[in-house]
Amino acid sequence: SAPLSAIARSLERHFNVVVHIQDASLAQEQFTCRVKGNAKLEQVLELLKATRKLSYRIKGDEVSIFKK
Repeated sequence: SAPLSAIARSLERHFNVVVHIQDASLAQEQFTCRVKGNAKLEQVLELLKATRKLSYRIKGDEVSIFKK
């Protein structure tokens, strides 16, 4: 289990992107999941989206995560 802010840092390192979490309370939300090493960025974001009321937008090498 980890807060979304820690997961975002991991995604930044793994996928070489910049992640912006638009809501401070969302950054502290706890998530528990396992992702295979060959998963694509979109697959990870869709998994997060399915488990909480959040959405995301990818523009180039930047990802914005926000509440629905």
